[in-house]
Amino acid sequence: MNTTRANFPVNDFCVADLSVPDGPAGYSCKRPAAVTVNDFVYSGLGSPGNISSLVKAAVTPAFVDQFPGLNSLGISVARLDLAVGGRELQKS
Repeated sequence: MNTTRANFPVNDFCVADLSVPDGPAGYSCKRPAAVTVNDFVYSGLGSPGNISSLVKAAVTPAFVDQFPGLNSLGISVARLDLAVGGRELQKS
C-alpha cells in the first residue's frame, strides 16, 4: 500500500479548472461562480471495464481529470475489473 500526503488545503474546496494546463501543484481552482454540481459527480465507476484484453483486466480511473471535485483533496479512486484468470500488471 502506498500513501502520499500533501499540505492541508487552504480552501474548503478547489474544483479543478480543466481549461488550463496543470502545473507541479496540480490544477488551478475554478472561480466559485463557475462551479457546478457536475464537478462533484462522477458515474464512470458504475460501468464495468472491458476485460476482453490479453490480461483480462481493466482499470477505470476517477482522478481529477475525470472528477474535478477531487482536486487538492489528496484523493484518487479507481475501479479494477478482473476476469477469472486475469492479472493486473503492476509497475514499479
